[in-house]
Amino acid sequence: MNFWPHYDSDELAGVQQVLASKRVNYWNGAEGRCFEREFTAAMGRP
Repeated sequence: MNFWPHYDSDELAGVQQVLASKRVNYWNGAEGRCFEREFTAAMGRP
């Protein structure tokens, strides 16, 4: 049975990598800021 949401193995591995780094917040990690930059660029926003 296929439930929603469905995550591919590369998506799960990415989340696991961030969690394992123990750098999961804005104080000691860069993933949130990196995501924001990439997302706004993809949306054509500054």
